[in-house]
Amino acid sequence: MRVAGTAEFAGYDHSIRPVRIEMLKRVTRNNFPDCGDVDNAAQWACLRPSTPDGPPVLGKCKYDNLFLATGNGTLGWTQATGSAKIVADIIDGKEPDIDMKGLTVDRYL
Repeated sequence: MRVAGTAEFAGYDHSIRPVRIEMLKRVTRNNFPDCGDVDNAAQWACLRPSTPDGPPVLGKCKYDNLFLATGNGTLGWTQATGSAKIVADIIDGKEPDIDMKGLTVDRYL
């Protein structure tokens, strides 16, 4: 089981705050009391590119051979397959299945 749920704007800091881990352990035990050995679960932290307005940046950019699928932040695992499908369609010259308004780098230009 993967349990995650915190995000902090902390620059390039990979440290793990014990108070955050204790909260995740408490919530896990409350919701899944028989899930396993919570006290010996692996802990990790990573840097996740996030956009200032929330949605990821997907699709083409000013370089013809560079496509973007970035900025998903804490929703990276949740949105990974959808983002990959959209970018793969764009690379293949197909119209994505969803409206790309607000999801391209153009929203920052």
